Amino acid sequence: MFLLGRPSKTCSAIGCSKNKRSHPSLTFFKFPRPRERCRQWIQCSRREDLSKKNSKYCHENLRFCQEHFEDSQFIYPHLKTQLKKTAVPTLFPEIPNPPAKLGQRQKPQRKLLPPADVKETLTELKLKRATLKIKKLNNHIRSKNRSIRLLQNQLSKSKKMDVIIEAAKPFLTADEHELFSHQMQ
Repeated sequence: MFLLGRPSKTCSAIGCSKNKRSHPSLTFFKFPRPRERCRQWIQCSRREDLSKKNSKYCHENLRFCQEHFEDSQFIYPHLKTQLKKTAVPTLFPEIPNPPAKLGQRQKPQRKLLPPADVKETLTELKLKRATLKIKKLNNHIRSKNRSIRLLQNQLSKSKKMDVIIEAAKPFLTADEHELFSHQMQ
């Protein structure tokens, strides 16, 4: 029995019509919630129609079955029940779904996106993360440099005060010198 409003567990890959009802032993994985990772999955699947969907929609409504992931993408490859956080689907057929038989509802033909080089996509993602880390470090360094300049200014003012006090020392009595040095600081 299916509840209205709940997404069915059907594979969203081109050429794959596996679902939980016909293949109960298969595991189906939701699209990742983070936008960049979701786009990466869409690009790897070459589904042009999904490129217009947001990551929330994809996460809530779309899944890939375990058949689209290499063994290296699973935490426990022999079980195939849990993906690594960085898992990317890479196993897809090259042809679109064939038309449905006469008398059945026709599925819309899915357009293929240009094949994506998965390694290149992963490299781009790592590059973006590294760039963000560098920007944060640069901001931190700028902040520390400002603090150092302020301390240097305070130190130079303090040294100037010491020079003034020393220059005035011969003209002042001991009590006047002590009073003057307290007032200058």
